[in-house]
Amino acid sequence: MLEISEKIRLLEKLEDKAVFCSLAMMTYNPSIGRVLKKGGVDQFICISREALHEAQDIPTHDKFDAWHDQFVKKVRSTIGTTSRGEMISYGQAQKPINVFLKVYVDWAELPKPEIATRLRPYLHVPLDSVLMKYIRYHFPQYYQRFNLKVTPLSQMEKEQYYSWQKCFREIYPRKPLIIDVFWAVKRFDKVLEEIIQCEQNK
Repeated sequence: MLEISEKIRLLEKLEDKAVFCSLAMMTYNPSIGRVLKKGGVDQFICISREALHEAQDIPTHDKFDAWHDQFVKKVRSTIGTTSRGEMISYGQAQKPINVFLKVYVDWAELPKPEIATRLRPYLHVPLDSVLMKYIRYHFPQYYQRFNLKVTPLSQMEKEQYYSWQKCFREIYPRKPLIIDVFWAVKRFDKVLEEIIQCEQNK
């Protein structure tokens, strides 16, 4: 039987892998888990681990986009189908990837803060109907200029997806992901109002 100190050393060696797996699972399940086939989360974790290893040295937007496209293709080919047996669309495959990268890279500053800082301007905005409608209403000039459409993720293909990402980068190139804050505003509107009110009353 292992001594306590050996067990702790083993846990220390496994901690970064456990964090990775947990964050991948915690972002995959609420973002798209019920839409894609059962068991897809474990496949997503493995795909993401391999992809993130390759991403650490990416030097430009174009290289990031090429890497991201391969990541999407891998999710589509490996997980394959939705819970209804339909082929996963480009729009569906991007969702867990972008939510995971937002949490892992932008928020948690992993795998290292210097890598997160370099990748942050390249990260894609997780696309869903909430964000698409927000842009259509609040940034109509961009919506028209990029010829955007509010489309179900199940019908979204690569060309339209990248039109949206170009739009987000045009609006705020330093950190396009800032636009995703609107999702939280929409989802947590009442509690955010309470938080703001509490802060103002201090």
